[in-house]
Amino acid sequence: MWSLFYRNLRLLFLTICLIVVWGVSSYQTLPQLEDPKFSQWYGGVLTSFPGASASRVETLVTEKVEEVLEEIQNLRKIESTSLTGLSSVFLEVEPTVDDVDEVWSNVRDRLSDAIPLLPEGAGEPEYLPLDFRALVAVVALTWESETPPNLAILRRQSEELSDRLQSINGTDRITFFGQPTEEVIVEVDADRASVLELTPQAISQQIRGRDAKVAAGQVYGQRNNLVLDLANPLDSIDRLRQLPLRSNDNRSLYLNDVAAVRQSIREPPLELARVNGKPAIVLGVQIDTSLRVDRWAKEAYPVLDRFRDEQPPELGLDLLLDLSQYVESRLQNLFYNLLLGVFFVCLCTGVMMGWQSALVIGSALPLSILMVLGWMGILDMSLNQISISGLVIALGLLIDNAIVVVDELTHFLKAGYDSAAAIDKTVKTLAAPLLASTLTTVIAFCPILLLPGDKGEFVRPLAQGVILALLSSLALSLTVVLALAGRFYGSGHATVTGISWAPLTRVYRSILDFCLARPLLGAALALALPILGFRVASQLPEQFFPAADRNQFFIEYELPPSTSMAETQSVVFQAESLLEQYPQVTEVYSFFGVRSPAFYQNMRPKFENKGSHYASSFVVLDSAREVTQLVETVQRDLDRTLPSARAIVRQLMVGPYISAPIEVRIYGDNLEQLQQLGNQLRAILASVPGIVHTQAALGDTLPGLALQWDEEALRRAGLSSIEMAEQLQTSLDGVVGGSILAGSDEIPVRVRWSNVDRADVDRIAALNLQGANASPPLSTVSSWTLTPKLTAIARRDGVRVNTVQGFVQAGVLPSIVLEKFRQQLDESGFSIPSGFRLELGGESAERNQAVDELMSAVGVLLVMMVATLVLSLNSFRSAGLIAIVGVCSVGLGMLSLWVFGYPFGFMALLGTVGLVGVAINDSIVVLAGIQGDPKAAMGDRRAIRQVVVRSTRHVLTTTFTTMASFIPLILGGGGFWPPMAICIAGGVGGATLLALFFVPCAYLFVKQPRSKAIG
Repeated sequence: MWSLFYRNLRLLFLTICLIVVWGVSSYQTLPQLEDPKFSQWYGGVLTSFPGASASRVETLVTEKVEEVLEEIQNLRKIESTSLTGLSSVFLEVEPTVDDVDEVWSNVRDRLSDAIPLLPEGAGEPEYLPLDFRALVAVVALTWESETPPNLAILRRQSEELSDRLQSINGTDRITFFGQPTEEVIVEVDADRASVLELTPQAISQQIRGRDAKVAAGQVYGQRNNLVLDLANPLDSIDRLRQLPLRSNDNRSLYLNDVAAVRQSIREPPLELARVNGKPAIVLGVQIDTSLRVDRWAKEAYPVLDRFRDEQPPELGLDLLLDLSQYVESRLQNLFYNLLLGVFFVCLCTGVMMGWQSALVIGSALPLSILMVLGWMGILDMSLNQISISGLVIALGLLIDNAIVVVDELTHFLKAGYDSAAAIDKTVKTLAAPLLASTLTTVIAFCPILLLPGDKGEFVRPLAQGVILALLSSLALSLTVVLALAGRFYGSGHATVTGISWAPLTRVYRSILDFCLARPLLGAALALALPILGFRVASQLPEQFFPAADRNQFFIEYELPPSTSMAETQSVVFQAESLLEQYPQVTEVYSFFGVRSPAFYQNMRPKFENKGSHYASSFVVLDSAREVTQLVETVQRDLDRTLPSARAIVRQLMVGPYISAPIEVRIYGDNLEQLQQLGNQLRAILASVPGIVHTQAALGDTLPGLALQWDEEALRRAGLSSIEMAEQLQTSLDGVVGGSILAGSDEIPVRVRWSNVDRADVDRIAALNLQGANASPPLSTVSSWTLTPKLTAIARRDGVRVNTVQGFVQAGVLPSIVLEKFRQQLDESGFSIPSGFRLELGGESAERNQAVDELMSAVGVLLVMMVATLVLSLNSFRSAGLIAIVGVCSVGLGMLSLWVFGYPFGFMALLGTVGLVGVAINDSIVVLAGIQGDPKAAMGDRRAIRQVVVRSTRHVLTTTFTTMASFIPLILGGGGFWPPMAICIAGGVGGATLLALFFVPCAYLFVKQPRSKAIG
């Protein structure tokens, strides 16, 4: 039966053709991305409450929104920040949820229930999806002229560009950065309006009442129905200026009699952008993840070129990010690693088993990879750095089965079997142990496959690639590879031409005889390296994910909360001038009031406006060399040059988004105590070596004017405190009333005082309030004092929290800094009062959470692995021996990391998990060989030695090929892949000694009474 492919040449040929066509056609259609696809695990809710302080926003808005959201069971995290005039809520879905879209649908439904609970004047809660996918393209429309920028023109052209990009097939979403809000400003003359007893609110209502943009019904005729429109809508600035008004004393006048009308951007702007020193509006583009990035880019290039050619000289168009170039470069590098791995694997096979065997065994590599590509198309996977690296890792593993079956087949051919009989004999002998070894390796990678949430989606393609490759390899080895080997060798013509040295073989036999004569000593010697590995494991520094290998970094600037946009721009301009002095820096993109676009996959997407005191810059270098050193230098220079700003220079990191490497959270109700405790922790954290900056969520205060009113004076004037506040707000911030039509755009009309008047405290104090009985000046019914106010109040899962963050020097591991902080915290005598609690966050918490999620299914999988071993080996003792090898392999992996100086990070953890299944394969084959030999199974030392010697060739071959497959990942450098590669390669190399010495010695020790075994 098993020789069917050998006996039927047509079946063998058609099977190989099918695999080749299947894999190649699938490769042509697979999406190509830099990183795996991500579901939408995060979302946000914004609710405006203009003019309200942070404390009022928290009480009246944030708590109400949180109440309805807490009823949704599948939300893992609810974090909120109450700012002046704005409530911001950040949401995270439970990682175990299968359908995240259903959760967000529930969020939208529940937010509608919160609307009746909100106070008058608050906006409706707005749900915003937060997509952590990297932008595929970032395009900037720049102002090239030396004249002051016309942001209105930039805005309109950016809208046109957005429409054209949206028309490209596959464009999903376009986000604007630095796009100003255009509006018509009606600046009321405060003195003139006061004489006429007109307020900005009253003027706004009259404009809205005369803004006729609605239909007046239909004329129903016998043959036609005609829509009746009002013919004179507000369609120009001149028409708005001539709009008739009526004062409270019934005098008629025009709008331009009491106000100056002009079209402008909103003042001050909420956000701005600069590209290489030029004012700009930036567009970030995301596409459907089922498409190939390079094909979308090929369609986008002509669109951008045509748009660029149509622009006047004042406007320029720059492509700041083309992800397809990064994807192409990354995939080419990985494919090069794949080919290099194939070369090393075939080289090791040829040296160890001869070139005839290498040709047959090597056929398993391309066929297995093509089968994996075919399955990836069926499973809707993409080609990305993780999935292709999974194939690189699987290279040395998928050839193991082919090595074993070919080696066993040559043994039976030399024994005189014909090819068909030798194939059947080989399959009957090896089917069970190969299935067991394959399944145990598959089970070992299942924790990675089952890891939930965004971390699981990031690393899952790695496990999928390895598992698909192993299963494909097993199927091919027992069918196609054996058939090719049978036809290649022919009956009785098998020869072994691999490396062989008789003196070394004699020494090896002597060592085996020595160990088998003293099985307890031999087993103990074999366990020396694993035990040493467990001893040095505590010395390994911890790391979650390393820095990305990109020629980019970004800077975040924070100034005092009261800083104006103009002052923030001035500070950033100084930073840009400093950056221009570094020859490695080629481009600088700066964004004011908002985070920079997501140039990399784990940068936080645009959500709420960060305020006029915030800015960020994205810096591009000429290469990725020495990024860490440059980041450290820039950080030091910015700290010296910008003493008034907190400038944090950060490298791009691989893995999930982490707001700060070190976080300490203090929970409690009393804001004053929370702030004091946070300041104490911040002072301790700032003194720790390696910390460059610290910040606390409740650390910033904003000078504010507290208005105290005279209730009796307001009553006599016929006013309420709410009406007084509304008139103040409309005068200072303005109120939107009506709109004008400018082509296809509808521009809102904002009525307010002039910039000069609303910046003058004396003018504000002289504001005549319009009451039912009188119009008293504001100063006669109220007084104000200057008081500090918190700019933000943070909550986490319904409890107030002060989060203290620490930012670590580039190149320094956060785990080392965190350990020093813990020591200083203990030495400082810091204590938490009753009613408060302390919690660590940042990288440490994310790492621990990821480990918990990774290990959540390990218990069940270990039982499955043991059950597989017991059933395949038909012995609990034998399964126990293999389990010991698996445990010892962990120590070997730790020892490898220690020797090569790598930290124990998340990728090393994944390597350790996978190593357990990989390292036991050779031990299973050796143990199965011992049990398959009648004399060796009974404990005959000479027979055991013979089995081990005969197994040594393919054991060493599989070891060398596995280690060789990781050479490209190790030589590639960086901090992402080498820890995993070193862990698995070193562990597999050490596990070979366990397979050749520990397993036979332990088997002999367990099988026979100790006295007989030694005798």
